[in-house]
Amino acid sequence: MRRSIFFSFWGLYIISLNSLYAQDTCKCDYIISGYYQLVYEAEIAHFEGNDSLAYKKLQEAEQTCPLLNQLPSQEMELYSILLLKNKDFDKAIYYMEKLATEYGGAPGYSLSVLNDSVLRSDLFLQYPTFNDSILPAIRQKANDFYTPERKQLALELTDILRSDQGVREGWETKSKLADAAWIAKLKETDSLNAKRFFEIVEKYGFPCRKLYGYSYQNMRIDTGIRALLMHNYDNFNLERMILQAVRDGECAPDVFGSFIDKGILEGNWKKKSLYGTWSNSQDDEIIDVLHLDERRIAIGMPTRAMEKRRTELIEKSRSGE
Repeated sequence: MRRSIFFSFWGLYIISLNSLYAQDTCKCDYIISGYYQLVYEAEIAHFEGNDSLAYKKLQEAEQTCPLLNQLPSQEMELYSILLLKNKDFDKAIYYMEKLATEYGGAPGYSLSVLNDSVLRSDLFLQYPTFNDSILPAIRQKANDFYTPERKQLALELTDILRSDQGVREGWETKSKLADAAWIAKLKETDSLNAKRFFEIVEKYGFPCRKLYGYSYQNMRIDTGIRALLMHNYDNFNLERMILQAVRDGECAPDVFGSFIDKGILEGNWKKKSLYGTWSNSQDDEIIDVLHLDERRIAIGMPTRAMEKRRTELIEKSRSGE
């Protein structure tokens, strides 16, 4: 059984936030600061049409830690939109540039707010060269983000993820599951991929969008890394690394929650999860459900109700309703 579970059912999150996962005090702790919770609140408020509240929440988040641009929140891009709406053009341009230099993301969605003719006129009055020089310069910075080193990282990650998925082709067939040779190959591949992942972290840092970029073609890397980590749920060193990455703003909190829950379920330990990361989890399938939200918040995840509302709003937005 995985060692983390024996820290006590829910003691892991208390221990991790105090001493076990000690970090450089010069860095911002995105969990303890409450940053993630503020971003969730801002995102929900925005989708509900309350941009004034969303703006306030992102301003609060900005005061806790440097803004990130996580998926699906994309809070830096959302903040740019809200700054434009509030005619804080200096700061909006500042964050557009940060999105370009820190994530390789060129202004796109954030410029949709300029369909408002009055707002567009006010912007051009203050920045008459916005279209001719400022915007092209930002786009160039986004293009310059993709250095040979970053492209190499993306290639290395893609190769590992291809190996991770390739060995699993046809896994759902009974013949495959009963094939001892295939199972042995699966374990060997996962072990090798975990080793390669640690080598990447050693060479580049924890792989996140700040390292390999924001461009659409790399979106498959995001989901691929999640899958790769889940397939190595019994690696305690990886567990520590993921939680530290969440604290550093380099990994989404639900990745850590899913990593722990995957280990519990795969270990056949009462088939109950600690963080309820599966959307269809029922109360009786969660350890100590009364304290679930406390545990989730303690690793940066939204409360269960907040996650449900957030998911509903995101799906509604994507469907165009």
